[in-house]
Amino acid sequence: MRTLFLSIFVASLAIGCSSSVTEQKLWRGVYSEGFEVSYFTPCGGGKDFWLDAKHLQVMDDVDKEINKIRSERGYMYPKIYIEFYGVDEGKANDGFAEDYDAVVSVEKVIGFKKEIPYTCQH
Repeated sequence: MRTLFLSIFVASLAIGCSSSVTEQKLWRGVYSEGFEVSYFTPCGGGKDFWLDAKHLQVMDDVDKEINKIRSERGYMYPKIYIEFYGVDEGKANDGFAEDYDAVVSVEKVIGFKKEIPYTCQH
């Protein structure tokens, strides 16, 4: 009986841990947002992601900079270079994000700038 209880306990820990762990990684690339748009393309190309933030204040400074560029230059969808920690949430099943390869959830912005580095231009 004790062995059975211990086996069930260990199995429940393993299942609980494996299903709740999401791995953050460092992302670098080009970001733009606007009406019904929130796209991010990593340096080097590849997939196009819908960028999302579960905590909207994480992107406050980035959004302010994009709005500043928009008003100064008249661009509807200005692009900026951004570095952040985020989680690949996989393919979206509905909404505007469904049009993209996957969704990345921004956890922490490391930095951003108007100038897109040459090594990150597509």
